[in-house]
Amino acid sequence: MKESLSTTCIIDLNNPEKYMSYVSAAGFGSMMLDLGMLYTKSDFEDYGTKNSKCNVTELSKQYDQLIEQSLRHSIQIDSMRMPQLQWNTKREDLNDLLLQIGEKCIKACSRIGCHYIIVQPLFSGIMKTDRYQENYRYCLKLGEVAKENNVYILLENQCDNINGHLIRGMCSDVNAASGLIDEINRKLNSEVAGFCLNTEVCSLCGQDMGEMAAELGSKLKAVLVKERDGIYE
Repeated sequence: MKESLSTTCIIDLNNPEKYMSYVSAAGFGSMMLDLGMLYTKSDFEDYGTKNSKCNVTELSKQYDQLIEQSLRHSIQIDSMRMPQLQWNTKREDLNDLLLQIGEKCIKACSRIGCHYIIVQPLFSGIMKTDRYQENYRYCLKLGEVAKENNVYILLENQCDNINGHLIRGMCSDVNAASGLIDEINRKLNSEVAGFCLNTEVCSLCGQDMGEMAAELGSKLKAVLVKERDGIYE
């Protein structure tokens, strides 16, 4: 089992050299590159408005600096996590954007020798009865790009936010998630899709992590360990 530190806790994106030296000194040899720190949930909420703070050129620069410093300090980027929407988002027009970002992220993974990308399932603006099929289409498109680039896409379990009340969301049901992964792999005739278990979601939704892991079996490729009080995100 490999333990990796998430880049989520980077405070100063403009000074990655200092941070990476701390990570190296602490004994970590690998990291999960969480692109949510470059393209935040708030950025998604403001996307396309005058309040948007998203500067693609600046984001690319910061991304390149992080990669450069990780290589300089012999820290491997062994997984990448796509930017994520808020569970209570009101935006219903970003699914095409998420697909574009996902395809670019997969190609970025390939360039740096990273083989796992953690993907948030689609949910916003999609009726619950249609989510399985919409995610099948979404992940199939990502899977085609992933197969070409020798990358695994890992679906992550989610919460739904119903007026501030958190309940089990897309991919929190193990049977449905396993079925979706099997369908994608069967269609692409390759083991391209897997699962990332987010312990925060398990805690918030009152699910037994060990039980989920046992049911997922070999489909479980990564575990995102996050400390929570079981009530608040």
